[in-house]
Amino acid sequence: MSDFLIEDGELVSYLGDEVDIVIPDCVHRIGMGAFIERKNVRSVILPKSLSWIGQFAFAHCENLKSITISSSVTFIDKGAFSNSGLEEIIIEGKPEIRLWAFDGTPWEAIELKKNGSSVCNNVLLSVNPELTEYAIPANVKIIGRDAFKNSKIKEIDIPNGVSKLDNCAFSYSKLERISLPDTLKVVGSHAFSNCMNLTELIIPKSVSQIDDNAFEGLENCVLTILNESDDEELFRISPYAFGIRNPNIKEICVPYGSAAMRYAMKCDLNVTTFPCGPKRFGNPKRYRYIDNVFCCEGNTLHEYFGHEEIVNVPDGIAVIGNNAFTGQKIKKVYLPDSVTHIEDLAFPHCDELEYIIGNGVQEVEIHAFHGCTKLEKVVFPNLKKYIDLAFQDCDNLKPENMHFPPDAVAVKTHWQTCACLGSQPIEGKIHAGATTIIDG
Repeated sequence: MSDFLIEDGELVSYLGDEVDIVIPDCVHRIGMGAFIERKNVRSVILPKSLSWIGQFAFAHCENLKSITISSSVTFIDKGAFSNSGLEEIIIEGKPEIRLWAFDGTPWEAIELKKNGSSVCNNVLLSVNPELTEYAIPANVKIIGRDAFKNSKIKEIDIPNGVSKLDNCAFSYSKLERISLPDTLKVVGSHAFSNCMNLTELIIPKSVSQIDDNAFEGLENCVLTILNESDDEELFRISPYAFGIRNPNIKEICVPYGSAAMRYAMKCDLNVTTFPCGPKRFGNPKRYRYIDNVFCCEGNTLHEYFGHEEIVNVPDGIAVIGNNAFTGQKIKKVYLPDSVTHIEDLAFPHCDELEYIIGNGVQEVEIHAFHGCTKLEKVVFPNLKKYIDLAFQDCDNLKPENMHFPPDAVAVKTHWQTCACLGSQPIEGKIHAGATTIIDG
């Protein structure tokens, strides 16, 4: 045990000089670089207690020729065995295998030469970058991270049984055509980013998770997403699936009212919608749409994805929800008398917003208008309570242009300051008679 530095079940470092190593049963994790560049290590027996092999844990162990990884291991991190001498790998379970886990090993070289790819435990880890044609083996369940990155392959059919495309699976490849199976569930981050030659991509209904930047930079592609769900709990599509900066996709075809539609329209992309079929989730639609740009859940405005500078919120809305207008380039907002409540972060970083009027507004939560740097006028004549930090970093908003009743309650936070009012206690004409409550 003296040869092993172990902290809270993690093997932090190997301190000995043995060539044949038996890792103690108390080890649950092998830490980053624990055996890195131990060129004398010839064999390693992993304990049944082990669940995690960290980054570069056995990298550059040039004399390590074989390894058996028990079914208890659930995660093999980036570069765990990279550039080691591994010629034989036996994986008894189904761990998640990250980027470059076996990169640069004789095992990978043999697999790439013999089969055109390296496949381990049903995960397609990498494809020979020189290939222009390739058929994915039928036993593959996951297309691994970076597996086809920069690939010269122009056409590929993903076989039935594949459930996940990991991060960057096809990014920057020469793909012109791809077909995806109905078994696919997850499209990882950057999975198809910058596939400049791809002209059509159809994401089947079976896909229930799409991560950040999955389709970034498909400027020559018509992208169709068939999942009809409008419920983010059933269809976990990232708001940034189409890119974070300057999304650029030729056209997006999505079911009307779907979560995919909302995010695509909010990115100001070229969106075509088609009718949804009957729901198969056992629940009615979660959201309804007004004028095709106001997404509502009950009487709460969940999201606005229009592009008008002047916004008239429809009558009947009672609550402006969290993140409903985040980052929108709106200048003026008129709220109907039915709106009584503005939730936290309802209008953050609307940096073109100049003024807002809402005769029925009674309560405004924290950071509701955070970062609205051009906001000059707020008219809430029936306001009862608001958090002082609701208007944090509203640099142009002066007390005399905040039209609230004198008995409105200004609830202070721990910071006990509001950027637009300075660091002094709230006072002045528009706050005469107001009650200040210290929260916490």
